[in-house]
Amino acid sequence: ELRLGRTVVAIHPRGRDLAVETVEGDELVAPLVVAGVGVRPNTDFLAGTGLLDPGGGILTTARLEADAPGLWAAGDVAAFEDPIFGARHRVEHWLHAQHQGKRAGENMTGEPRAYLRASGYDTQLFDVPVLVVGAPELAGRWTVEEPFLEGSGTAVGWREEREVAAYRFGCGSIDVFARRIEARASATG
Repeated sequence: ELRLGRTVVAIHPRGRDLAVETVEGDELVAPLVVAGVGVRPNTDFLAGTGLLDPGGGILTTARLEADAPGLWAAGDVAAFEDPIFGARHRVEHWLHAQHQGKRAGENMTGEPRAYLRASGYDTQLFDVPVLVVGAPELAGRWTVEEPFLEGSGTAVGWREEREVAAYRFGCGSIDVFARRIEARASATG
């Protein structure tokens, strides 16, 4: 059971379990609670310049160029126009920063080109690999591509009729989903 958009206000012991209390009035009881806290970009030096989005990321074009002469941004700090999804967002993962940093460097020294890669990242939940590609925050509905059996499976996120993300739990690859997302974006302009 997933409860999205909730704000946790307290976690209390409940026998051998934990009770998670939300500002919305929910109380969820579970044997284990995991928190992912994210990051905050170090962009305070740009406050008041008009170069930041509400989340503190540096606003950039699809070519990773900000609206200031000689300012480029890549990685966690870049709130970039993503031509694949037609939306502005930031991706907080080292692999994304590596690919975007390479593109920003190439753009600074040559003919600027858009960053056209479906963002992806991975993590591990206990012994289970978790791979993500695309923009899960844009998905309005999810379908099961591969049933979750024996510790692995894949879910695909959709925005209307367009595939925008995939989650893979367990061993395997999600490269095919990245290529499908990128191909669909190229075909639809």
